[in-house]
Amino acid sequence: MLVSHKQLVTKLKTLLVLKSHFQLLYQYIGVKAFVLGIVFLCPNGFILASQQTVYLTDSLVETGVTREKMSFYIDETNQLSVSQILSRYPEFIQTTADDFVNDKLNSNYWIRFDVKNSCTSYRDFILELYDYDIDQVSFYELIANDKPLLLYETGYAYPFKTRQLDHKNIRFTIDINRGDRKSYLMRINSRRFNLLEPIIRYENYAFKYSHKEYIFLGVFYGLVLLIIFYNAVYFIFLRRKHYLYYVLYACGTLIYLLGKSGLGFQYIWPNSPSLNSHMHLVGLCVSTVFMLLFAVEYLDIKDKNPFYVRSFRFAIFSRIVFGDNVLFLFIDFLYIQYIFVVGLISYRNGIVFSKWFIVAYGILNGSFIVAALEVYNVLPSTIFSVYALNIGVVFQFVFLSIGIAEKVKDVYHEKNLFQARMIGQLEENEQLKDKVNRELETKVVERTKELSTTMESLEKVSEENLRMNRELDKINSKLKNHLRDYAREAVTKSYLNFEEFTKAFENDLACKLFLRDLKNEAGFTCKKCKNTKSIKGIDTYDRRCSKCNYNESITANTVFHRCKFSLQKAFYMSYLFSNKIDDLNITEIANLLELQHSTCKTFKVKIEARMKKTKNNKSVNGVSFRLSFLDE
Repeated sequence: MLVSHKQLVTKLKTLLVLKSHFQLLYQYIGVKAFVLGIVFLCPNGFILASQQTVYLTDSLVETGVTREKMSFYIDETNQLSVSQILSRYPEFIQTTADDFVNDKLNSNYWIRFDVKNSCTSYRDFILELYDYDIDQVSFYELIANDKPLLLYETGYAYPFKTRQLDHKNIRFTIDINRGDRKSYLMRINSRRFNLLEPIIRYENYAFKYSHKEYIFLGVFYGLVLLIIFYNAVYFIFLRRKHYLYYVLYACGTLIYLLGKSGLGFQYIWPNSPSLNSHMHLVGLCVSTVFMLLFAVEYLDIKDKNPFYVRSFRFAIFSRIVFGDNVLFLFIDFLYIQYIFVVGLISYRNGIVFSKWFIVAYGILNGSFIVAALEVYNVLPSTIFSVYALNIGVVFQFVFLSIGIAEKVKDVYHEKNLFQARMIGQLEENEQLKDKVNRELETKVVERTKELSTTMESLEKVSEENLRMNRELDKINSKLKNHLRDYAREAVTKSYLNFEEFTKAFENDLACKLFLRDLKNEAGFTCKKCKNTKSIKGIDTYDRRCSKCNYNESITANTVFHRCKFSLQKAFYMSYLFSNKIDDLNITEIANLLELQHSTCKTFKVKIEARMKKTKNNKSVNGVSFRLSFLDE
């Protein structure tokens, strides 16, 4: 049967269509076979094939990019570029851990995930990282042909102004239209262990959550500042050391919490990211040191138990020396337990106001436990479990303030009791004094009457006595002068012991007067200008040249010049040595006058030298005694 040309063309077209279908089927089977080969041959292929997309829906409030929704790659060299990382996408794996944490510190963690906007209405979403202290975060969007586009780069090691959104945590907006599907890539590097699971939140919900969080933090820090101000004012007025230690302890705790929450970086040192690694440790060191000092002062153990004082001093010293050490985070917790135990012991020993101290640190311990349980996922992460430590600190400060107020109240109560007792004693003394005064007044009146009768006769007698006393004073003065002259004359003519000698020369003043009289007899001649007229010198008995103002002391030009011991004793030795009285030797004279043997011997040599100058003169007894005083 012959086939027409038209039919032949139609059959050829049919064959060509079938061929194209077979080719498409062949290609499809080849692609499937390739994919299956990757799934079964590549060890990570099955994980990649199971990665899910993050869907944004109208009912979505927040969702975590965890486990099956993302894959990651670790660059331990920190040298691979983003294009090199994308070429290694088949090597990306998914985590099977409950929490994805950067176990290898200072390594680049590359995270990839897909997001599809399935919302029917316009909604904005925000991507947020839970931890505030991630050092470096780079956020890329993969556009056509997986070409990376860097959207933002920020982190804890960058100034705060690099953040897209002003929040203590790292946040990025996700710009994706309805019905679109986009792939994102994140590079994360940190020196600390951090949770690397981003969370995507509906924008309004994220802002409401942040609003509540910042209100809570504002109330918390406001209460802490109020407590600090309250106790600072009390310290200014009362000047009690435990108020100062308490204020500094609260300031250290405030710095620590600001550093640990990220708010310090956001509001206080936003342009100094290098402080982020140190401020919370410095704050913790200050807090612990002054917490220990406050405990010693508040519990009054300084004088009662020296062992506790020594242990607290050792703890303070060690904390200051190793202040910026992360290991002390655990040791600080042990210090808190030790303080808590000392507080219990103090309460058992009868310090009543320490009960508030125990309650305060009991609450702080409870908040530590809740915070630790939240960190290890035993408790769910809520605003109360996350900020349990902040809540505990506030209540601790409140109860410590109550305890301090009660202590001050007890101190002032004891002071008031003491003052009341003193006032009562003063009133009793006043009553007794009034009674005695009344009795004395009556007796005074009686005695006044008696005395008034005898006053007239006594006045007459006193006038007579006054006249007689004046006469006696004149006689006594003459007699005293006569006795002194007689005693001095006796000195020059016979041997006297020291006790008898002191009757003639009672003290150094009498010796000076004697020298003055001798010098007045000899006259004055200036050593410098030979002038013979003198005026009053610097000291009482000195003489000064009226021409050249040369001052001559009372002992100048005598054997007593620059004498280092009593002038009275020097007079006595001069008396003994000049009259050559040998009844006493040098040792006996030194013992008698309570002087050194060498001193007496030196002075004797000085007297003998003076006596040799006068050997041609007749110097016997009194004459030799007088000549031993003045130089020629």
